[in-house]
Amino acid sequence: GCMNIRDGQGTGLLSAISGTVPADGRLIMVITGFLGFERAHKENGDYTLRISEVPSQPDGDCAPLGSPDGNINAADYLVCMRIALEELPSTLLDKAHGDLNSDGLIDTSDLVLLLELIQTAP
Repeated sequence: GCMNIRDGQGTGLLSAISGTVPADGRLIMVITGFLGFERAHKENGDYTLRISEVPSQPDGDCAPLGSPDGNINAADYLVCMRIALEELPSTLLDKAHGDLNSDGLIDTSDLVLLLELIQTAP
């Protein structure tokens, strides 16, 4: 599988890694610090790796922020609305769930689609 690493695309200055796990379910990752001037890894400290399953198609499940709960309801609308209004930053995980029209953004057109999902949810 191919993994995509985007520096600064996670929360704050954190990096985000996205990709598809190979069909056999095995993935080997090596995590290290940024290369220094002499190509030595000079950073010290702890690393935290969080792996989240994201839908193959956006489903509107954006709440709680950064930790979808499997429900589509008004809380999801509020989170997506705040992202659309730029009151909250959107992460790759948020977009994987909330970009219902697949244009790379969470915006008002996604809110319209999300309202339809909420109205038809059981």
